[in-house]
Amino acid sequence: MADVVVLGSYNLDLVATVPRFPAPGETLRATGLLRGHGGKGSNQAVAARRAGAATAFVGVLGADDAGAAARAMWQSEMIEALVSEHRDLPTGTALILVAPSGENQIVVVAGANEAVTAAEAARAAGAVRQGAVALAQLETPPAASLGFFTAARARGSSTLLNTAPAVAALPPALLAATDILVANEGEAGFLCAMPPATPPTRLGPLLAARAAKAAVITCGADGAWLFARDAAPVHQPAATVSVVDTTGAGDCFVGAFAAALARGAAPEEALADGVAAGSAACTRAGAIGSVPDRAAIAAMRTGLPPARSG
Repeated sequence: MADVVVLGSYNLDLVATVPRFPAPGETLRATGLLRGHGGKGSNQAVAARRAGAATAFVGVLGADDAGAAARAMWQSEMIEALVSEHRDLPTGTALILVAPSGENQIVVVAGANEAVTAAEAARAAGAVRQGAVALAQLETPPAASLGFFTAARARGSSTLLNTAPAVAALPPALLAATDILVANEGEAGFLCAMPPATPPTRLGPLLAARAAKAAVITCGADGAWLFARDAAPVHQPAATVSVVDTTGAGDCFVGAFAAALARGAAPEEALADGVAAGSAACTRAGAIGSVPDRAAIAAMRTGLPPARSG
């Protein structure tokens, strides 16, 4: 059985490089096109697997070439695919424009990702061994995540919710079924209805009060914070690295964090693994291509500054 089971989205990423963003009604010639694997759930499953966890992915694909490519990728990564096929909806697709500045514009066609049902997700929770981690995000219906978490908890497993992309109001029942909440600074501020630049030390206790055990706030180059209900906050600074591409760094954090928890690491140790994985991901280009393995995470951890309490 799997150590980490991920309920989430898969998207085919279509990335067009453009000299600038087009004006309304304008047709613009792109300078390049890349196809890649994406979707927060799938990315996090790959990150958990490369971090050493036996991993399964739960979701819905379309009956199309993109769905077949997703299955082939999971097989190559040795991820168990607990996926169904929808005949009337396409595999999720992200249409991404990237300007020379590195800025992007993204349109997501959720497609089959919206077809995950609570009953289907609850059945898939049977792949979660006792003591393992059930992981979900917000790119699939919250009702499905609730069914997944409820069934996983009944098997004695922990639940981890990555609140990305942020939504205005998370269902109270889903929050009640969540052991650990993970958000970046922007998502945390949005969820707490706080102004931009509100420090994590103000946001963390508010988020932790909504989850059963703890909340984590990721802060990019500033590392991450852990706010547990029964302990002082912990800040784990990031390593100093030469940044090539930050794409997927947040997903690498979540996957490595989940993998560490699944093998019995304390939350503070899992936090360090997550920060190391996110730091390592920034040193390479691409989403899947930048995901570090367990050896790379361990090597990056040697360069992390000490964690601080308070």
